Amino acid sequence: MTRCSLRRLVVLLLLAARVHADRPATTLLAFMDSTRSRALGGAGAAVAGDPALLWRTPASLGGIADRALVMAGSRGILGDQTWMGEVVAPVSRGATAAAGLAYYDAGTLSLRTDAGDVSRVNAQSDVLVALGLGLERGPVAAGAAVKALRSELVEQFAVQAAALDLGIQAALGSRLRIGVALSNAGGALRYRRSEVALPAVVAAGAALSAPPGWFGAAPEDRVTLLAEGAAGWHAGGGEWRAGAEYAWRGRAALRAGWMRAQPGGATAWTVGLGLAAGWFRLDYATRFGGEAAAPHDASLTVRW
Repeated sequence: MTRCSLRRLVVLLLLAARVHADRPATTLLAFMDSTRSRALGGAGAAVAGDPALLWRTPASLGGIADRALVMAGSRGILGDQTWMGEVVAPVSRGATAAAGLAYYDAGTLSLRTDAGDVSRVNAQSDVLVALGLGLERGPVAAGAAVKALRSELVEQFAVQAAALDLGIQAALGSRLRIGVALSNAGGALRYRRSEVALPAVVAAGAALSAPPGWFGAAPEDRVTLLAEGAAGWHAGGGEWRAGAEYAWRGRAALRAGWMRAQPGGATAWTVGLGLAAGWFRLDYATRFGGEAAAPHDASLTVRW
């Protein structure tokens, strides 16, 4: 590959990163989420007790009394893949610690040099490590997480960055919970003379548990409605998110969600389900519309 051809490719990638504030250099940071939250349109700021939300709102860790192991994977329409593993453990009453490792593979590119030779390189690979702690005191839960990212483009340019996540949630009575989360606060990824800001996002939302028997649901079932607004810290713009979950006797859950980018952005719909048996919970989510239509996301959570 000639140096000129490589330089053109990197310039195109960096221009794409400026147009899409979360791609390509920060794709892994921008898309890390729990499978349940994805199925709910991304509305996770006020969701409690989900260990996989370490990556977005560590306040969700507060009050988790069980040890947990989470394994997840997702695949996009372009063949890109994300894999994640996480361990969660209570360290004292109301305090829970978590550690996670994630890997993103954007797939390969076929490049032709000026001499006509063809080579294949990995377009982008990211490794992300996270350490978090959640605390719960009465109706209030708070959490923080630090993340370290290493991103490599076309097997030539590797950069590192650190980010901070903060979250706080409060229960207002037995049915309403509100939350605020700051994700990916930090500096930028610097590629020689160019740099791409981390996709810092501030989100605020609410989760409402419907009264027993709402819309004909059985008394032992649970219906939860969620709504959230998010704004980009550096890139501007934002997103509205909403979701609904019907949990049947603690064994199965049906989920649906909606999101719309602002101002005047694309609209996407999400659906998903969850199945629980003993120590195990299996979750699935998919998305239709928007910039990343129909990716598939699945996770397995083991709690004991």
